[in-house]
Amino acid sequence: MKRYWLGLAVLAGMIGVAGCGGGYSKVEGVVQDEDGKPIEKATVVFMPVDQSGTSANGFTDAQGRFTLTTGNVEGAKKGKYKVTITKIKDLGDKPMDPTSAEAKKAMMKGVGKAGGGGGAVIMPGKPGPQKGAGESELAGEYGSPDTTPFTEEVPPKGTLTFKVKYKKGKK
Repeated sequence: MKRYWLGLAVLAGMIGVAGCGGGYSKVEGVVQDEDGKPIEKATVVFMPVDQSGTSANGFTDAQGRFTLTTGNVEGAKKGKYKVTITKIKDLGDKPMDPTSAEAKKAMMKGVGKAGGGGGAVIMPGKPGPQKGAGESELAGEYGSPDTTPFTEEVPPKGTLTFKVKYKKGKK
């Protein structure tokens, strides 16, 4: 009888471990301009290439660093992603903690306008362009999953670096 319960406990443990395989991987990176200078207060969004998964996003600090979250969970699910990067001009001059409520609100300002022209993204699950989205200071191709040059696999092989260009006259 003890063997039965021991075997059952081991089997339950194995099922529990197998169920955790679909977890989240930590994704960290840095956004820099073409000269290697960090870009602060940029919104980074990882959108699943197959469009069936959940997007993950992050917000850069003063050193241009970001850590992705999916909803309230740190990290992103395994898979291939298109990466969009936007930077909204009217977010103020003071540094912002990327994990703060203020940063989350600022990130939402950076989503919504259609890609190439506005330089912001349309978030999955949101119908069309969102009102109140600002215009990105970065070149338009970075703001749309259709035009971004950036594609990444999760889990990544180390810290990611994205070099971007500002729109003419915005730097």
